[in-house]
Amino acid sequence: MYLALVKNGSSRAPEIAHVSGVARPDVYRTISRLQDIGLVKKIVSSPNEFTAIPIFDALSMLLQRRKNEQAELAEKADFLIEKYNTVEKNASKEKLSQFIWIPEKDTLIRERARALDNAKEKILLMLPRKKLGPVVTHSFEAFCEAVGRKVSFQIITEQSENEMELKKLLEGLDRSDCFEVRTLPPPLPGNFGIYDGKEIRLSISAKSEYAGAPDIWSNNSDVVEILQDYFKMKWAIATPSKTQKKPEKGKERI
Repeated sequence: MYLALVKNGSSRAPEIAHVSGVARPDVYRTISRLQDIGLVKKIVSSPNEFTAIPIFDALSMLLQRRKNEQAELAEKADFLIEKYNTVEKNASKEKLSQFIWIPEKDTLIRERARALDNAKEKILLMLPRKKLGPVVTHSFEAFCEAVGRKVSFQIITEQSENEMELKKLLEGLDRSDCFEVRTLPPPLPGNFGIYDGKEIRLSISAKSEYAGAPDIWSNNSDVVEILQDYFKMKWAIATPSKTQKKPEKGKERI
């Protein structure tokens, strides 16, 4: 309708409807909105006529209107962020306990990598031998970086007649005081990880292939404590791996 007035000049409602193709009832309803915005002026006559302001003035006005709207939205956004931060600061330090089902394959591998990369103090792992290999191989660099951050590793896996296979798998990692492996007779009764004593990853199947079964992730303090106590009990009776290397005197551990 505005463009019709720009093209046709001062016009009455029936003429605006004809040029713009807008139904006449809609013209009367919309023309008042255009006046409120400031794009159209009413010429008092009998019958009334309407005229559009110059298009360059209209564009300038609309752009300024949009800038004002954006500024207002920015102020509201800042207010919401400030309110959110205040709520977060005042919230209880006790986070809500969560239990999350993590599907197998890519999602599971990403979540395990996240937990490994975020660890700051200690990681406890109980892994069957057939899963320890893919876990270490797939994330060897991440294991080395964690050891470099002085993250302590305690790993329980299954005993095997082929200790050289385990020795080759842990080559480099086994020279660190931060990295210790112990073994138990098979089958290993569990497949889980505990990260910094704050979160756990529990596979629903100890017999599946690597990343072949979903994990249950939780930060529930009671569940974490139960699994930690279970791990400590098994660790106490597990046999230290014969593959653990000790550095020569004067040489730093990795």
